[in-house]
Amino acid sequence: MCKKILRFLSLALAIILAVSVTLPAPATAAAITPDEIKQQIRSTYRKARAHYGFSSFDGYCGSLVNAQLYIMGITTSVSSADGNDEYDRFANLSVTSGGYSVKAYPAKAYTLRSALNDITNNGTRDAYNILVGFQKTRSAAGQIYGHACVIHAIIDGTVYFMESYNTSLDGKYYPEGTPMTCSIDTFCKYYATFTTQFDGVIYFGLKTYADSCSDYAASAWGSAAEGTQLWSQPCESEVSESSKPGRQLSSNEKLNITGLYLNTVGEYWYQIDDGESGYVRAEDVSITQLRFDDVSVVGVTAPTVLVKGKPFNVKGTILSEMNDIYSVRAKVYSMDGQELTQVINSAEMVSGKNYELSGSDVSRKLTFRSLSAGSYRYELAVILNNYYVENGQLLTGWQTVNLWSADFLVVEKQTGVSTITFDACGGTTGLNRTVAVAGQSVGSLSVAQRPGYVFLGWFTEAEGGQRITADFVAEGNMTFYAHWISMDELRAEWMNNGNCWYLYADGISTMGCIEVGGNLYYFSMMDPMGQNWMLWAAAGAA
Repeated sequence: MCKKILRFLSLALAIILAVSVTLPAPATAAAITPDEIKQQIRSTYRKARAHYGFSSFDGYCGSLVNAQLYIMGITTSVSSADGNDEYDRFANLSVTSGGYSVKAYPAKAYTLRSALNDITNNGTRDAYNILVGFQKTRSAAGQIYGHACVIHAIIDGTVYFMESYNTSLDGKYYPEGTPMTCSIDTFCKYYATFTTQFDGVIYFGLKTYADSCSDYAASAWGSAAEGTQLWSQPCESEVSESSKPGRQLSSNEKLNITGLYLNTVGEYWYQIDDGESGYVRAEDVSITQLRFDDVSVVGVTAPTVLVKGKPFNVKGTILSEMNDIYSVRAKVYSMDGQELTQVINSAEMVSGKNYELSGSDVSRKLTFRSLSAGSYRYELAVILNNYYVENGQLLTGWQTVNLWSADFLVVEKQTGVSTITFDACGGTTGLNRTVAVAGQSVGSLSVAQRPGYVFLGWFTEAEGGQRITADFVAEGNMTFYAHWISMDELRAEWMNNGNCWYLYADGISTMGCIEVGGNLYYFSMMDPMGQNWMLWAAAGAA
């Protein structure tokens, strides 16, 4: 940590040295492999120590950070800022003096973990040159200090960095200035143990042509036009000599689009990733499908029963890999009548690919204190935006994605409840959880879906077990399992032992029905052999 008291003379000497000693000329930070990164860490530490005249940077993390940024070419001069000021120094810049773009992740919108996950796409994308800053706080011993460090790289989810003091991490001892490696999770847990308050993250990235482009969230399937060329950078050779041509794509070749760039001469380019990464002109690609399936909510928790007048706390993290999250929406419905009736609605505009749920609502304006006793359903959804180019114009696609829903009870006083979790067993269901007052029936149940299968209902066991109906009374917390029969199995069963057959007047089309698991299923056939068929109704219990 960077202590700021009882070291005035030493700090003054450090500032004098910083002014009087000339550091080596900065060089572009071009190390990209793990071995190169480790060598870069050793080299920058050695140069910083030699030219500051320090035997140790313990207590002077700001000096070490500033030297690293200069030696790596990110800045063109060495600042005298201390660890407490490092984040603020760059937060309002768009580009550094060394020409590196700046993207700030402030503590008011991100945690350390969510910032690093956003930069690395949850550890799946390599990233370089990241500054982590902590605010000045008072320790238990009464000392006041801030802190900062530079992450040289995160490669395949592994963090490469050094510290300004000797430390132990993940069971291994690291002397000051030596390359340290750990997972993103371990890195975040390590710094969470200190008393310093997280200030924010600055992402400089690599100084490449792509970094000078404007980028847009894009996730889609596309089709290449004849003669489409794959390039190493989003430009042609006459625009930037750093771009190299790749292979010629075949006509109508399917392309996995993972990003969209507007280069410095006003051209849109798609980033392609199919094991062979590169860039193609957007005008050479036809979009066949926008994707909105990369969003999920993890670690979500919410109460199953709420005593009237108490807050309803929902926690979890919403993550999107490729699309931008435009807004997060929460709705509460009353289930006391025959139909769901919306009683609360809250939404918050979001900018980025992750969102931390915290407190009683999405926007901290959704309060549950006014709800009367009864049964309710909480639904969580997001609106995603996805960018694409058509006729040279940047367009936006929008889609609402339902993420999670669960039932809860509001009671006059604490009472026993049964929590029922739905396991779709390979399918999907609109309701993840429901609750019932102990001794009362579970009521209406969620319906599950699975492509190529027919839903037979909910059962107490994954195989066999008792079929669940609306008047079923749960005993404690339970899991209900979806049972399925494949379309092919159902058709074959009907062909061999159908409950009813009807032949239409055309003498070709057929309708039939069959009972399976207590339900009657009705089919419409387009030929007498039943090869072309459609399930069009289920009549419930036979």
